Amino acid sequence: MAYRWHPKNADVDPDNPRAWGTCDRCGFQYNLHKLQWQMDYMGSTQLQSTGFLVCDRCLDVPNPQDMPYILSPDPVPIFNARPEPYTIDEGSWLTTEDGSILTTQDGEGIGTAIPNPDNNAATAHLEATIAAPGASTTTLYLDIFNGNPLTIGRSVLSDITGSATRTNIASQMQPYQRSGHRINPETIIVAVASLATVNTNYIGLYSAATAGTLLMSGTLAVRGPFVTVDNPVVFDALALTINT
Repeated sequence: MAYRWHPKNADVDPDNPRAWGTCDRCGFQYNLHKLQWQMDYMGSTQLQSTGFLVCDRCLDVPNPQDMPYILSPDPVPIFNARPEPYTIDEGSWLTTEDGSILTTQDGEGIGTAIPNPDNNAATAHLEATIAAPGASTTTLYLDIFNGNPLTIGRSVLSDITGSATRTNIASQMQPYQRSGHRINPETIIVAVASLATVNTNYIGLYSAATAGTLLMSGTLAVRGPFVTVDNPVVFDALALTINT
């Protein structure tokens, strides 16, 4: 039987034998009872064993940065809260803290086609549902009004876009799941940046880009800020419905 020298880190006592064990990190042999379980934070605030048995030299101190941060509970909601309507107060994001409009050295208003970086908070989101039983939707030239176009309403399309020429949106109105309904599956952009601040409360759809016949009309709602100079004006997807 071959003799094996015992390692320097392991004790041998014929009267009280102790098993040897190899450190899982350095590979040196020790008495097994001298090895320790390596503990660490693993998704918990309590230390857990990694499964490694290591010697004193290889034993790491658990890193507290691995401990998850426990958030405190949310505060109790306020009963009858009255939040400030910031989206109404801040019609344009191109203003100073005291509400002054930014201008150039010549006094011209500073505009931009870039939406408000804070979730487009300054965008005027138009919404309308038009009841037009039996009407054709082959040609639909869009116009925006302040007031009822059937009476004394005034078109504000040129105020918003700089042109009184209407755009045909017929191809953007697709059949809906309900018979006789058409709806816009994608955003309809009226203006990337409005040229004026105007009131808008009616929509009109015409048979031609200029002049033409009023085919149908309906009330118009604005979700978010009103139509404001230098800010986008859009119909979001599914915001315009025609019931024929």
